[in-house]
Amino acid sequence: MFGDPIFTFYLYGLTISSYAHHEVNGILLSDETGDALATEALISLAIWMYAIHLLQNSVAVCKEKEQSDMSARSLFNNDLGKHAADEAAALWIGSDQVAGSSEDGILLYRLAEEMAERFGTKSNGQAKSNSALLGMLRSKNSIMSFHNSCFPGSQTYRQVRVLLDKIVVQMTIPLIQSLIYYLSINDSRRIRVYAMAALPRVASCNKNAFDQFLKPTLIDGTYESSTFPEVMKALQDVYYCLGITCSDIGGFDKETRKCIDPVINAPLAGYIPLTDVREVS
Repeated sequence: MFGDPIFTFYLYGLTISSYAHHEVNGILLSDETGDALATEALISLAIWMYAIHLLQNSVAVCKEKEQSDMSARSLFNNDLGKHAADEAAALWIGSDQVAGSSEDGILLYRLAEEMAERFGTKSNGQAKSNSALLGMLRSKNSIMSFHNSCFPGSQTYRQVRVLLDKIVVQMTIPLIQSLIYYLSINDSRRIRVYAMAALPRVASCNKNAFDQFLKPTLIDGTYESSTFPEVMKALQDVYYCLGITCSDIGGFDKETRKCIDPVINAPLAGYIPLTDVREVS
């Protein structure tokens, strides 16, 4: 996965050379009761990242095909792009999952359903994030099904690249919800796992917020339950870095629902910026 954009963001944010492997092993070695937590870490860190790797790899191959000569393009099978979406869906859902259930299944789909029930983000019997994610994976398959997909001039790469960014957003929502839930009950070990799973991309958008507060508080372990409102505010202030909104996350009490999406291009003494310069200002 080295070289994948998302994986690189995570290594950069955490300033480490190893990601899920190190964390899962550390949990297993820490005590004899870490099996359940290690499983959660494996799912939220390793499986989550590998599903994205499959999609990113298929996008990279599509880009390579659009830029290659005819002989190289003739060797490319569009089934690769479709299989990547199918395999990512399989990793997200799992074979024993019942649609809309938070009790059956063990993978990320089930986690999303559990958190959607807690945070009030279900619609038509399914977590909104699951519905959106699966719809986007189907859209990726549809784009890759055209006979000229990934050929020069097809613009397939641009389409699936934009779609992949949106897919990552939906995959991040249940991780953030899990982090907030475990903050609310002060489960320090799960706070670390879900902070590592959800937050490192913030470092590429708002490095000060990540390095000076989120990482030392949530990953390095200085969080205290009395600071929950302050931590919630800090998280909500960087939702934009992850492409999510207050309504995406929802809430389960007054504190977690106290969320207002920021104005990205708020006026600066009458000047209205066209880009996000909040950290600079």
